[in-house]
Amino acid sequence: MGQVAPVLFENRSRFGAHMRTTKIPLAIAGVSALALSALVVPAASAEAPAPAAAAPVASAAAKGPKVKWDWTMPTFMKDKKTWIRDDDPNSANYIQGGYFVPGPDGIPDKEMNPVPGYDAPGNAMYGKIPDNGKFKVKLDASKSTGKGKLKCTWRIQADSVVNRKNKNCSKKVSVKLPEGKFPLTLTVRDKKGKTIVDSKIVVKNSLIAVMGDSYGSGEGFPPFTEANTAAKGGARMIDWDQQGCHRSRWSGFVRSAQTVENADKRSNVTLIDVACSGAEVSKGDINISGKPRKAGGILYPQDQIPTPTGQENGYVPAQVDQLRAINGSDPYDTVLMSIGGNDVGFGPISEACLIEGQNKNCYSEVPYWDDLKRPLYQSVDYLLDKLVDRYKRMAPCLSGEGGAKKCKTFKLENGVPAASKSKSKRVVLNKSKDMVQASYPDLTSTTNASGDIIPCNAKTFQSPMNEISNSWGWGVVYNGKTGEPYTLPTSYSPPLPTPNPASITPTAPGLLNQFRDQKKLYGFNKAMSITQESRGHGLCAGPQAWVNGIASSELATSPANPDGAEHPNDRGQLAYAQMLGPKAEKLNGVPVNRPSSTVRSDGGLG
Repeated sequence: MGQVAPVLFENRSRFGAHMRTTKIPLAIAGVSALALSALVVPAASAEAPAPAAAAPVASAAAKGPKVKWDWTMPTFMKDKKTWIRDDDPNSANYIQGGYFVPGPDGIPDKEMNPVPGYDAPGNAMYGKIPDNGKFKVKLDASKSTGKGKLKCTWRIQADSVVNRKNKNCSKKVSVKLPEGKFPLTLTVRDKKGKTIVDSKIVVKNSLIAVMGDSYGSGEGFPPFTEANTAAKGGARMIDWDQQGCHRSRWSGFVRSAQTVENADKRSNVTLIDVACSGAEVSKGDINISGKPRKAGGILYPQDQIPTPTGQENGYVPAQVDQLRAINGSDPYDTVLMSIGGNDVGFGPISEACLIEGQNKNCYSEVPYWDDLKRPLYQSVDYLLDKLVDRYKRMAPCLSGEGGAKKCKTFKLENGVPAASKSKSKRVVLNKSKDMVQASYPDLTSTTNASGDIIPCNAKTFQSPMNEISNSWGWGVVYNGKTGEPYTLPTSYSPPLPTPNPASITPTAPGLLNQFRDQKKLYGFNKAMSITQESRGHGLCAGPQAWVNGIASSELATSPANPDGAEHPNDRGQLAYAQMLGPKAEKLNGVPVNRPSSTVRSDGGLG
């Protein structure tokens, strides 16, 4: 037999100090050219993954066994239980908040874990980032059939050859492999002969990160499965995964990663969540009584939320620096982000309008926190304009645009933020489109008896603004276009104060248009369907609301959660999961396609 020329197969692994490419010779002495061609049958494109299907079956040679094999990767984000909330004070489950029943619900069963070797973000992780870049894979040929007891020999050509010889085919075989697609040969023997099949195995771990503000952290729908009271009938307490950032395993962003995990047994997910309630792109642009409002987030360290007893939690590093420290120069497969709402003052806007009350159009009143004494619409227009610049400074830290040299953050020095920003290494992504920026649900609207979408009023104290100011919120803060006048409506019953000014011309784009611009300018992926789908489900929509009203949040007990006001409730978090989950699946190419298997025509004897 003539010598077979070497064939090179590339393995790309992300978990070393740098991306590495290993060229592996596939020529094996004594293997026919036909057999070698079977080693490199291309799999279907991962851009449009096929639905999970039965394990590949290889027809047996003349007298050999029939081979059927597959593989799985251990699940890191476990979802085997469904949480049932229990609000009956007479129930034995009341203090715990509820109970579990069997069956998945799309939410991780257990709280997040600390990141090994890096405690800055607190509980922020599901899964593993192995030091050697290798993941556990279980090989399974238990459904193969033949005469008598079957013996399996596995050979995988990865960065080194993995051999598992004469194993009982009825039992799964564990191996550790780097990420990539590798040639696999399986020999199955029975009493009468053997069958040799050639295929490939795909090893895939999806490394997903969550970053940003309270909409990403899960504020508004916190878990409370561990009450810190022993007396039945006492007040239930919130059980944040990470208290200083109000980070919740029930958030729609975490559930999106769980969607990817649940989609495929042949791959798994590692999740890193550094989202923190109150986060902005950088330090604050809002002054209150002459002092900048405390802020931080993506590019600036953030002062965490104190404990319920008032104990300070200290600063956490800028989220860019956290994600870079956790994974170094290796790429994240997907980053899910919510940011911008605090930068334009969602909270201060609400506070200013609550102070003004229903009898005033707060959009045109001077907010108590603006030292320059501008009306609210001008203050917010200024903040929207500043947000454009903030996104521009943020982009080089999260994508290839502008290069790593332009990424700058404020570091922590002796536990407090440095006085000036300095060069930082960016969060590495394979492509800029792997950065997914999510928009916000609509806070401003409800529906009338006819089902028409109308602006919220402030009479029930669920929304801080009357119908006119909510119209400004939707038309300008969400949808404003630079230089394009927006005319406020005037016809309401009972009558409201006449709008003054009646028309507003923004000098900066509204939030939704800025999200669209991120895609054009920096290549970011956008996820915006939740905004339009939530129209009519705003703060004052009662049982149909996707967000928590102000009054209901302030009056909430067992657990108390005033910080949940204006944040997604259970329906809103589900809507986030339904928007982001399929997008994350597509970006990560799951479910993984199963490669075809080819039986060696000579039974391996040639």
